[in-house]
Amino acid sequence: IKILVDDVMVLPDNAVLGSRFASALAALRQAGCSGPELAVRHVYHACHPALVDTIAREGLRLPACALCDSGDRVRHDPGWFGIHTKGVYVTKHADYALYYCNERSVLPNDTGAVIMLKAVTGRALYFRTSPGAIEPTAGYHCHEGSEHLEHFIFDPAQTVQVAVVHWRAIETPRAGIKHAGRP
Repeated sequence: IKILVDDVMVLPDNAVLGSRFASALAALRQAGCSGPELAVRHVYHACHPALVDTIAREGLRLPACALCDSGDRVRHDPGWFGIHTKGVYVTKHADYALYYCNERSVLPNDTGAVIMLKAVTGRALYFRTSPGAIEPTAGYHCHEGSEHLEHFIFDPAQTVQVAVVHWRAIETPRAGIKHAGRP
């Protein structure tokens, strides 16, 4: 499958979220972060299509989850590098995130959108394998996933949205990045 970009909608600056991001960056500096821990990088977040416009407008926030609140960890993915209600998942590769648009691997003729963000990770705790749905680790600002493909950032203020990328999938013999541990 090959992913084609149909449209990139650059989002207008949001003064409130920009200020929130600047404050988060300042707090990381005060916490002793330096060098790569303070590097502002572009990352991607994919979600159910019904949430794209809200995130584009209001930014990422900690999600509520009725299934997690009820203790049901069977019918959904509660998190691979942290409890998904205790942080936000982002990845450095847009195509890696696409699984989450439909909660399955991308198929030919699928369409969707991913949100491009600026992010700063702060102090990251690297995991070679998934520890599962664990609490945020004290003394760190994010968990970094195997192969350095994704980050579970504890504070959504460490991200600010910059664009929405609309895509579609076509059939091709070239393979993309596989979703770690997923079919």
